[in-house]
Amino acid sequence: MPDRIPQPIRDLIEDPRKLNSNRLWQTLTDDEKRSALSYAVGSERTRDAMVGIVADANRFRKKTVDGWDNEKIVEALRRLSMPLPIPNWLFYGLWIGQEGASQVFLDALGVPNEDGLAGDGLEQVASEKSIHTAADRVRRVFGIRSAVLFILTLICQGNLPQAPLWQWTRNAVKADADDRNDGEESTGVKYTTGDVSGDLASSSTTNPTRGIVAEGDGVAERHLDAGKDAGTEKDAVSEMEGDTEGDAGTDQAESIENDTDRAKKVENGAHEGREDGDSDDTSGGVPPTPHRAEFEIRPVRLSGLDRLVHKAIIDARNGVTGSLQVEQTDEIVNELAALNSDRPQSYFSRGFADSVFGGSPNCSAGPEAIRWYWAGVIRGRIYLSDFAGIVRHYDDEPIVRSLGDGTDAASDEAVEHVVQALRDADRHTETADFVKTAALRDPESKLFEVLLDTGTDLLRRERPGEARVVFALLMDAEYMLRNLGFPQGNDRFLTVRRRQAHTLRKLNEHEQAEKLLRDILELNPNPEIRAMICADLGLLEGGFAELEEVCLPLEQDAAGDFIERLRAGEEMFQESIGNDVHYSGHGHYCLGVLALADGDYSSAAFHLERARGLFNSRKPSYGSPLASRADLYAGISKAAQVESVGDLSYAARIISNAVAAGTPIPAYLIKPAAEGFELLGTADVQSDFCATVLESDQGAALDVLADIDSAQSTEPVTKALRRRAQKLGKTEAAAADLQRCFEGCMKARRHEDARNALDELEMLAIGGVGEETFHDLLMDIEKLQPAWEKNEAVVAQVRCLEARGDLENAMAKAVPLFHEALTMGNVDEAKSIYENMCAYGLPDSLYQDVKSRLDGVISQYDSVESGKVGSTPRRKTRQVRVLFVGGNENQEKMEPAIREQLKERAPHVEVKFVFSGWSGNWPPHLERVRRELERHDVLVLMRFMRTHLGREIRKACDGKPWRSCWPSGVGGITESIISAADSV
Repeated sequence: MPDRIPQPIRDLIEDPRKLNSNRLWQTLTDDEKRSALSYAVGSERTRDAMVGIVADANRFRKKTVDGWDNEKIVEALRRLSMPLPIPNWLFYGLWIGQEGASQVFLDALGVPNEDGLAGDGLEQVASEKSIHTAADRVRRVFGIRSAVLFILTLICQGNLPQAPLWQWTRNAVKADADDRNDGEESTGVKYTTGDVSGDLASSSTTNPTRGIVAEGDGVAERHLDAGKDAGTEKDAVSEMEGDTEGDAGTDQAESIENDTDRAKKVENGAHEGREDGDSDDTSGGVPPTPHRAEFEIRPVRLSGLDRLVHKAIIDARNGVTGSLQVEQTDEIVNELAALNSDRPQSYFSRGFADSVFGGSPNCSAGPEAIRWYWAGVIRGRIYLSDFAGIVRHYDDEPIVRSLGDGTDAASDEAVEHVVQALRDADRHTETADFVKTAALRDPESKLFEVLLDTGTDLLRRERPGEARVVFALLMDAEYMLRNLGFPQGNDRFLTVRRRQAHTLRKLNEHEQAEKLLRDILELNPNPEIRAMICADLGLLEGGFAELEEVCLPLEQDAAGDFIERLRAGEEMFQESIGNDVHYSGHGHYCLGVLALADGDYSSAAFHLERARGLFNSRKPSYGSPLASRADLYAGISKAAQVESVGDLSYAARIISNAVAAGTPIPAYLIKPAAEGFELLGTADVQSDFCATVLESDQGAALDVLADIDSAQSTEPVTKALRRRAQKLGKTEAAAADLQRCFEGCMKARRHEDARNALDELEMLAIGGVGEETFHDLLMDIEKLQPAWEKNEAVVAQVRCLEARGDLENAMAKAVPLFHEALTMGNVDEAKSIYENMCAYGLPDSLYQDVKSRLDGVISQYDSVESGKVGSTPRRKTRQVRVLFVGGNENQEKMEPAIREQLKERAPHVEVKFVFSGWSGNWPPHLERVRRELERHDVLVLMRFMRTHLGREIRKACDGKPWRSCWPSGVGGITESIISAADSV
């Protein structure tokens, strides 16, 4: 059946003078109120005002409330009464998460907007015809109730001409009334729910606000708000103004006596000792529809006078100016009770006053009056937000424990508050014993919603055993109501059954769960619920307890079994999406995950986009982990299918958001996504993706990225390779990481980072680790440049060969350097190289050619010097300051011997040693050398140091003379120092 316009909304339309934001607010469901409040608190434009309202109402410092999280502020606001002094957020906030009603409306008008938000001046572009057309489109998409509510918010906002808006709503009411009459003629049944008349068996097909509950959906949120009914002065006024029933005294008892007796019989037979809340005929046919429904909600028996007294009590307690004194309210309460001994509900005010004023509850009266008295005490505790006090009364007073029987209006006044207190005390298992099915005569009541919310909350908190008892109670209530003429198929009861099925799945009672779900399908519920049920059945086929369990394994070895389980439910998932409604998102998610695991990225992207739209629009209901996982899978699918650069930027963004929320990436999905980014992604997009993946790394991500050329060259990957190499220490794996780091840096032209990688590779090779890897790099000089020059590479080769004891090959590599130095006229450098080679201790025959050329060059040099006019042998007498840099702890031990030789051979030389060693932490040595260079005349740079450090020191010389020192022994080092001193 189509959805209907409730009577409170119809009343506003029939009398336009009544319409204001406060009255409109009162017609909203709790979900709609929560949505609006969440929007107001979450918006920067209105959050400060919301914080101020809560602070003022609770007499807190504004700074204190501002530090609360948004959910806590929303809950505090929900305990207050309207109006709240924010005019526009009601309009915008109401439709958050409801598939863009305002966007549908504005698009139909042809008005530019951003997600349903438009600027001013709408009245200039909207004609009567276009407004009616746009409103009709909203009705088609969201249903009649939501559309009318939407138009009324537009009227309150005042941005559009009001005449066509009012005309449309009146036409909608007339059409709704015609539909309603047609439905009554066809069934012969009409049900009433107190002040809201309507067909309780109807269900919304497209309206997301009508009790449709998804996996973990929040329709049954915490609807009982402490203090809402009697918690403030405004509450009391609202109740007084809204009560038009008058005094419903004992003359009404006879009108409900038969129904109450029947309810007791059903309660006694249906609830005691039964499991799962499952009745014997859950799979049977619909009971015959009676000519007149026997089901009727008992009207509340508190009159307008009662409510005036309650307001007077509240005013007296709060010291409101002009209010009565406490003693005066006592007199009024006592007189009201004494005026009519046959009116037991007058004792409600007595109990309320005793509770509010802090008196000890005490009453001696008849049984009915005492029940009313304690109902008043409970309501007073609610006004004080004293849940603990209600629990104490529950424990101490048998009468309080009896108020859950549903036999009279006193029970109606108290039962939901006691349930809330038990829930607050985490005593959920006692709820089913306290509440009797007769108390659940109204499936639209707050009590029903509180119990449904309680069971749902227990289910989410992984307490299925306790949830089972609560849902069983609600299912018993359905059984009772059906025996009283209430038809099957009401959305709320279908929700209960579905929740119970989830509970049974968690308890591994899959057969019972499947039976419940298939029963729901046989009742032919609206497409939204059918879509969810089909997905649930598909999950059961695969042995999944809940949608949250549909999570790809992180390792590919475990993926095969998971895919087979998910494939078992594929037929039901297809049926779920065949309904093509909002909650088909459940089926889309399962099919999307299956397609992603199969490598069908286009299909995966299609399905997962539909799913994430649902999960993100109702994230508080589904939970962030499921929404983030849908984002991650959708992003990977988008990247892997490679449709456009724009898609890749979008994919990278949602992947990043998912990882930031703590969602890990399965290792085997990294490569297809990375290859998509490699093909079309920009360098920045690739880099961001790699950084995101590494942030979520489970161990294999780095290896996958390092094997993809474009990913390997990104800075996040090269840095990660170097960090991991440092953690691995002196191992071949560390050498392999450093080589890939070097290659990636060279591709990206980050030569400084490449030098650092080479420097650390050299250190490993000298220590005997990764020699072959490093040797292969050094043999390809062009590949090293410009990170290293040719001579630097050759010197590194010589050092590595020396370290491994391959002295003949070390000499073979050093000889070309020797000849190059002589050719360049650098005799000291050539002599230093020769002395280093002599220290190898190889046969004399290997040195013959080198020695002959060196001696010849030295003789020639000496003869030229001696042939100069006036030349005489130089003898240094002035002080020369030499800075010697290089060597490790071995050379450091030689320092006393070197100084002794210098004292004897060159007393005019003053030397400063900086032993840099092979540590990777060489920047402090570099800074020290830079400072010392200013105070010294010449630098001796020992080749026995990190290549990168040597390069930086030579760069720092900036004109300061320097000489190389190849030997590593006392004699060679001493000779290098004296030779350097003689050169200046």
